[in-house]
Amino acid sequence: MRNFLFGTGNFGQVVLHCVKNAGINVDAFIDLNEKNVGKKIGGLPVIDIKEVEKDSKIIIASNRNNYSYLHSLLVKYGLTNFQDCDEFLSNIDFETLEVDWSKERIESEIKTHLSRASNIKSGNKKLVVNSIDVVVTEKCSLKCKDCSNLMQYYEKPKNAEVEELSKDLFLILNSVDQVNELRFIGGEPLLVKSIYEFIENTSNFKNFNELVVFTNGTIIPSDEKMRMMSDPRIRFQISDYGISLSKRVKNLVQALSKFKIRYVVDRVTTWQNCATIEPKERTPEQNLSVFANCCVNDAFTLLHGRLYGCPFSAHAENLQAIPHAAGDSFELEDRSEGETREGFKKLMSKVFYQACKYCNGRDYTVSTVDAAVQTKKPLKYDKVIKLNAIL
Repeated sequence: MRNFLFGTGNFGQVVLHCVKNAGINVDAFIDLNEKNVGKKIGGLPVIDIKEVEKDSKIIIASNRNNYSYLHSLLVKYGLTNFQDCDEFLSNIDFETLEVDWSKERIESEIKTHLSRASNIKSGNKKLVVNSIDVVVTEKCSLKCKDCSNLMQYYEKPKNAEVEELSKDLFLILNSVDQVNELRFIGGEPLLVKSIYEFIENTSNFKNFNELVVFTNGTIIPSDEKMRMMSDPRIRFQISDYGISLSKRVKNLVQALSKFKIRYVVDRVTTWQNCATIEPKERTPEQNLSVFANCCVNDAFTLLHGRLYGCPFSAHAENLQAIPHAAGDSFELEDRSEGETREGFKKLMSKVFYQACKYCNGRDYTVSTVDAAVQTKKPLKYDKVIKLNAIL
C-alpha cells in the first residue's frame, strides 16, 4: 500500500516532516493545483488526485477550512482510506525542519489546526471561530494597488468609531465559545491613536488565543503605548516590503523586543492577484471550489457594524462595488448574544458566498503580482448601479 499526503505548501511540508519522524514512508504529494502536478516538493513528486490507486493511504495535510470539501472529493474518486494529520503534528523537530515559515508561525498554524480538528471531531459542540478581522481603519500609510483588502479603492477612507467597534467586538466575544485569532487590521491600524486602549480592553476577554496587530513597518508606538500591550497573547505581524516602503521595521522590532511583545517579520515580495472586483462567469460548482480552497474562507470580518464572511465580501460591499447579499453578512446592532451566535452559525454553513462571484479567488492557483506596488491615486471601479446595469 502506498502513502500520500494531500496538500503541499508550507503546511504540507511540515506534515511531511512530522510523518517521516513517525517512521512512515510517503510516496508523493497530491495537489489540486495543476501547476504543481509533475513537480517535486520536499523531494517528493506531486501527482493529480486521479492518479492515486484506490487502496492507497492518504493523510490530509491542509490547514484550511476545507475538510468537508476534501473528504467529499476523496470519496468521489473512491479513495476512502484517509485520515487527518493531527495525530502526527507532535513529532515536529524544529532543529531539522526546513520551511519558509518562522517557528512562531508554525506553532500558530499547528495550534489553530488542532483546535479546528478537535472541534470537528467533537461534532462542533462549541462555537469556535478561527479568525476575525477587526477593521480599525480604511486609512493606510501606503497605497498599494494590489491590496487584497481593497484599500486602494477608497477615495475617502475613514477610521472606525472605536467605541462602536468595541461594543460590536465585545458582543461577539460574549457570543462565541472561542476565537483562535483576533486580527486588528486596516489599512494601517497603528494610524488610529485609540487602538491601544481598545487592545487593552479586549485583553480582558479570556476566550481568544491570539490578538494579532497587522502592520507594514512604517509606525512605531510610543513607550507609553507599548506598555498597554502587555498581554502575552498579543503579537505583531509585520509585513516588510523593503526599506523604501517599510522604513521602520528594524526600529519597530527593537521597540517590541524591549517590551517583550511577540512579533513575526515576513519579507513580502509577491502577493496573490486577488484585488480585482468584477463579475466572474463560473458555475455553482466552480464557485464552491473557489470558496473551499480559499485561504480566507473562515476569516470573518467586522466592518462598520456588520460581520461579513470574508474580507473581500466586507470591503467590496462597503465600497458598493458589488450588490448587497443578505446572506453574506449580518448587522450587529440590537442583536442579542444568542442571535449573534446564530448569525455565525448561518455564515459557517455557507458553501460559498455571493461575493465569490466577483472575486478572483485566494488559493494557490491564483497568479502572483509584485507586492506593494504603489499608486498615487485611488483606483477607479464600477459601483453597484453600473454593475446592475451590466447584469
